[in-house]
Amino acid sequence: MSKDNSTPHSPLLTNLKSKVTQELLGAFALISIWSLLLFQLSITWNTNEQYAHGYLVPFLCVFMLLKADPYNASVKRASEASVSIKLWLVLGIP
Repeated sequence: MSKDNSTPHSPLLTNLKSKVTQELLGAFALISIWSLLLFQLSITWNTNEQYAHGYLVPFLCVFMLLKADPYNASVKRASEASVSIKLWLVLGIP
């Protein structure tokens, strides 16, 4: 009588691995697009004195986007999802 030590993969584990793989590939795609854009802009930021502050602009944009607080009550109801929307704006539009 031999015992089978192999454990079958559960569909939940396979689904989780697939989702993690998709998220990692998506993050890699966004990071690569943004890094190419920042690399191209850094050439201008280094060579032109008028754009020497360019390295601060992405950080200031993220700060202002996260700091924005809507004053309208109808907009405040939609603000529950505003953090995720702001993240998509920052990450999804290069």
